[in-house]
Amino acid sequence: AERGFDLEWNLSILEALRPLLGHWVAELNQVAAHVETIINMMQSSHELFEHACADLPILRQNLSRLKSRLHNIDESEKQAAEDGRDSIAKAMEYIPELLPESPPEAPKEKDMLRTFLHKAQLLLESCVETVLIGKLGSFEVPVAKPLGKLWTFPSDHPPIAAMLKLGENSIKVASWNVLNRNYYKYIDKDTQGLKGSEITMQHEAGTRESKIIEKIEEMLQNDFRILCLQECWPELLQQLGEALEERQPEVQMRCSGEDKNQEAILFHSDHVYFRERIHFHRAFRENSKKVVTEAHFKHAGMGLLRVVTTHLPGAPFGRARKEFADCIAGIVKGEKLPTVLLADLNFPEKAIQPLLLDHDLDVSFVPTPYPTNICQG
Repeated sequence: AERGFDLEWNLSILEALRPLLGHWVAELNQVAAHVETIINMMQSSHELFEHACADLPILRQNLSRLKSRLHNIDESEKQAAEDGRDSIAKAMEYIPELLPESPPEAPKEKDMLRTFLHKAQLLLESCVETVLIGKLGSFEVPVAKPLGKLWTFPSDHPPIAAMLKLGENSIKVASWNVLNRNYYKYIDKDTQGLKGSEITMQHEAGTRESKIIEKIEEMLQNDFRILCLQECWPELLQQLGEALEERQPEVQMRCSGEDKNQEAILFHSDHVYFRERIHFHRAFRENSKKVVTEAHFKHAGMGLLRVVTTHLPGAPFGRARKEFADCIAGIVKGEKLPTVLLADLNFPEKAIQPLLLDHDLDVSFVPTPYPTNICQG
């Protein structure tokens, strides 16, 4: 802006960001960056390790002060502040309160301290990410132009796919939120800048179900062996089942129930054998209809494989993320199997990963090169 480039645009963005730059979440992000700096120092020389340890009491003081500040937050941000206090309290459990007279010398002790601090960092960043999403989604003036008719896809979620490898064998898997027709009202209200898009045209013409089924069949024809769908409604699933029976009888489908909003798992029976084991875990206390679906398969070259799908409730705060992490930990630790999660988690990786790592799970995420939900912010 100072250089005269797109002056009006840059100034409007700065003005839009003003509430964020002075918000407590910006301070929490600075503290998380401080933790990251301490970890990096600990990985350097012994002298820097000692300096890093000397910073830990200051780090705890900053977190305690910020936690106290979050007791005096406006009612409109009460839930966000509660999430912030909980994250800080959990993070402080991983930061030593009193160090020994001398820093740890043994490599194993140093590694453990760095591991604990990394967990603290991720917990703080998880809170930052969650609060930030809410703030970015609540600007009075959107920070991007609506896509409208430029969006030529039947859902507001692009699919996400991956090549899953075990040993010398691999299969293609995918996940797609098809956009439940019962949620079309949000498109019509233009909360995401997609009113007038192909979603609108297909909905009004009554052709969106057939377009969705076309996309599903296209993916299955391109060697996707397992496909998980979210936000399915009964009429769509009925039409999809009839289409598959007619044109791709080797593809089987398992659904998560009879609710108006459910998940489905599609698989090529010629390539993966369904072990007739499917479990519906009712993990969410505040949404009893919502389930985490677990299915077991056997692949000729890869052996046993567990597939998990769900659609995580989208309320930014509350129990859902933790309940989900607790459920996944129970599933994974129950029977030791390679597990792939193909789901709509409603949150980015940073908001979910720390809660899974807190259970000491070996978790990795497939990098996504594009947004998996389309909205203006």
